[in-house]
Amino acid sequence: MNIVEYPFPGAPKMEELQYRVFPESLENDPLVLFHATLPADYDEILLSGFKTAAQLGKPNGLASVSYAKQSSTALGHIRNRYKKQEVIIIAVQFQSLAAREGIVVNASDIHIYDGTQPTIIGFCRVPEDYLFV
Repeated sequence: MNIVEYPFPGAPKMEELQYRVFPESLENDPLVLFHATLPADYDEILLSGFKTAAQLGKPNGLASVSYAKQSSTALGHIRNRYKKQEVIIIAVQFQSLAAREGIVVNASDIHIYDGTQPTIIGFCRVPEDYLFV
């Protein structure tokens, strides 16, 4: 499957789109979730898959990989940490999202503890000058 780069909608349209960066077909698909990262980390994800912060050796890192149910949630999360840097929102697709051992399903996100790797289907580069308030 090809990974599609989706254009950033631009600041004027973001409020109208409810701060979502992907087409409605992806945003409304229950098996498509979103993960936000920095560009260098995106390249590593493409090479080695998604890893927990703990696996990456980050102190006090989560033992899970989290995926948001809406791209706006992923965007808000990363913009809280990296206010003036380019970030990437990744759209991924899972085969199933049924809660089971190793997967915790919450209202706005899921956490993967068992290393399950979704398929990356697209991404959107959010420019460093876009402020998410």
